[in-house]
Amino acid sequence: MPKSWEKVTIKGKFESKRFVIETAIQAVTAIAVIVGLWLVLLEMRESRENTFVEILQDRLASVTEETTEIFGENLADVLVKACYEPKTLSKKDALVLHNFFTVQMHHVFRVAWIEQLQINTGRDWTFFAAPYLRRILSYPEGVAWLNKHPDFESFEGEFYDFIKDAQPIEEYSCANSKYWVTPD
Repeated sequence: MPKSWEKVTIKGKFESKRFVIETAIQAVTAIAVIVGLWLVLLEMRESRENTFVEILQDRLASVTEETTEIFGENLADVLVKACYEPKTLSKKDALVLHNFFTVQMHHVFRVAWIEQLQINTGRDWTFFAAPYLRRILSYPEGVAWLNKHPDFESFEGEFYDFIKDAQPIEEYSCANSKYWVTPD
């Protein structure tokens, strides 16, 4: 083989290796760009979901605050009357009680929505929602309110099943609250 062929062969091998390296670099770059685009899209989706959750939470908080203003300064008096003298509730007391129960239900909704938006808390949403629902059910008027409220009559799904299946628990009745705080 002439010496010039050897140079061509060596040059061809070198360019062949260079071609493989360049191709590998381009492939890695293309994969990095695709992965980067996927991560950007994922971040945009999560950002949109977080913004939606924040909007929901802010809206519910403002409705809760507005509803809470109806309580006035006599919520404790109304709750005592509802617990121990329910027959003496006035129309004003009934309105205050209705709004108190509504605020508790807003908290239940908030917990359920967070779960439905798949924000993993490590526990079932009913664990966090139960105390608010229990607060409603601790009053006989709260049981009546849930049973008669039009929003909870005909809906279907896990949330509404949770509401429909809830039963008062004697230990959590409003009458027992005095026992809980009275020293022996």
